[in-house]
Amino acid sequence: MYSLCKRAILCLMLLVLLGSKVSASKPNQSELLLRRAETLQQHDHFEEARRLLKELERTSKADKRIYSRLADTYISQFDAGSSDLEQAEAYLKLSLKCDPNYGTAYRQLCQLEIERDNFQAAVKYANLALSVKEPDAGAVYHRAKAYAGLKQYEKALADLDSWLKHIPPEGRKDPTVKDGELMMKANMLESLKRWDDAVSVYREILPYRFDWMEFNIAKCLSKENKFVEAIVEVTKVIKRNPNDDEAYNLRAKLRLSNHDLQGALGDCNKAIDLNPLSSYYKDRAKVYQSLGKPELAKQDLAR
Repeated sequence: MYSLCKRAILCLMLLVLLGSKVSASKPNQSELLLRRAETLQQHDHFEEARRLLKELERTSKADKRIYSRLADTYISQFDAGSSDLEQAEAYLKLSLKCDPNYGTAYRQLCQLEIERDNFQAAVKYANLALSVKEPDAGAVYHRAKAYAGLKQYEKALADLDSWLKHIPPEGRKDPTVKDGELMMKANMLESLKRWDDAVSVYREILPYRFDWMEFNIAKCLSKENKFVEAIVEVTKVIKRNPNDDEAYNLRAKLRLSNHDLQGALGDCNKAIDLNPLSSYYKDRAKVYQSLGKPELAKQDLAR
C-alpha cells in the first residue's frame, strides 16, 4: 500500500512538472498579439497592426520590439507623410531608450532618413545599426540605398553585393526573391555607365519579369552602339505584343541610329497608327529630315 501511494505521489509530481513545462513554452497573450501584428504588417495591413500594437503599448509589456514595430507601421505605409515619420521617430527613440544597443531601431532610423532624403544621416544610422551589440544585418541593404542617394555608387554596389550574399542559397537561384535588389544594382551600374554589366543583371531578371527588361537591355546595348543587338531585343517585345506602340517607337530610334531609314519610318508609322502621340510625330520628323524630306518633317513638327 505504501509502495502504491509513493508511486501515485511520484506520478502526480511528474504531471505537475510536465504541466509547468508546457505552460512555460506556451506563448502568452502579449506574444500572440505581437505575432499577429507582425503577420498583419507582412501583408501590408498597417492600420490593423497598429491597433494591436497600441493595445500592447498601453500594458506593462511594452518593450523595444513593440515600439519598433509601431514605428514600422508608420515608415512602411505607402503614403507616409512628414507627420507619420515624426511619429515613427518618436517610437524609435522610445525603443532605443529601452535598449541603446538595439540595431533594428537604428536600421529603421536609416530607412526614415532615406524617406526624408537625408542620405548622410541615413548612412550614420546604418553604421550604428551594424556596430552595436545587437546588430541588424538588414542595415547593409538600406545603407546601399543611402549611398546611391549620395551618388556614391561604388560604395552602394559593394553594400548591395554584400547584402545579396545574405539571401539563402535557395533564394539566390530564384531572382523573384531578390528582383528588387537586382533592379537597384542594374540602375547603379547604368549610373556608372557599366552598360554590359547592367545588361547581365537585366538578363538575370528577364526570365521572371518581362516588364521593361528588354527595353532596359536594348537601351544599354544602344549606349555601346550595339544597335543590331538592341533591335533584336525590342523585336522580341513586338512579337509578344504586336500592338505595343512604345516598342515600335523605340525600334524606330534604334533603326535610325543604325542608318536603316526605311525601317525606322515603317516603325514610326506603326507607332503613330497605334497611338498618335506628339512625341512620336517629333521622332518621325527626325526620320523625314534624314530622308531629305523637310516638308514632311515640318508637317509632323506642326502636329
